[in-house]
Amino acid sequence: MRTILLGLMLISTSVFADEEGVFDILQLPEGASVTLPSPATTLVPISTSYRLNPTDKAQVFRISSPPSACAVKIEFYDKTSDEVKVATLKGGENVIYRFERFNGVRVHASPLSKCTTLTKLVLDSNRPLEIGM
Repeated sequence: MRTILLGLMLISTSVFADEEGVFDILQLPEGASVTLPSPATTLVPISTSYRLNPTDKAQVFRISSPPSACAVKIEFYDKTSDEVKVATLKGGENVIYRFERFNGVRVHASPLSKCTTLTKLVLDSNRPLEIGM
């Protein structure tokens, strides 16, 4: 497995320019998952659904976009909740999500309008994180 850079406080927008050492979720086959060490950074293409599972209590993850990105709607589906949490992510901003207990979530991001500038978002966590397709 590649060495992966990450951490809520360690990530910078330079990750968008230099993708070396960053895990690309598209390397996973459908239905597969992997636990990424902390710190770790993952690139996630827009319009890709993926699932995230915590490995520790009090765990959070962050989704970031590069400064030149267009606005993106991010939906968080928790199987133990009836409602979908929705956040809007604008260029250069980030969204932080705190896991409820050890409940995993399914995440889906889609552009709010036609977008040609952003192809991938950066996902990182404060603890090892299980990620799957």
